[in-house]
Amino acid sequence: MTIQSKRLKGVQGKNFEAEIEYNEDLVAIHLPNIYVMNKDTVLEMREMLKDWNEFFKLVGYEETYAAFDQNNLRMKKLVKLLNFEYVRDNIGFSIFRYIGE
Repeated sequence: MTIQSKRLKGVQGKNFEAEIEYNEDLVAIHLPNIYVMNKDTVLEMREMLKDWNEFFKLVGYEETYAAFDQNNLRMKKLVKLLNFEYVRDNIGFSIFRYIGE
């Protein structure tokens, strides 16, 4: 059985856009556009993730994930800076789990 996911779009940071994908089983963060990657951008993303993760847990999700093309080395570096850990590759995507601060 395939569970249909929905996406919340239009989440804006100062230098990036984020989308939240969700269904009854999971919630995942996607970063379709990063315009400037610097220390301030990473710090802003960390604060947003901390707040979002708290909210996601409050509404019943056990974990927060990030998924992106498995060949995207820039994203692999970024998710490690944002305190995600590698879970697995699946159908061309690398999947990471947020472990927090």
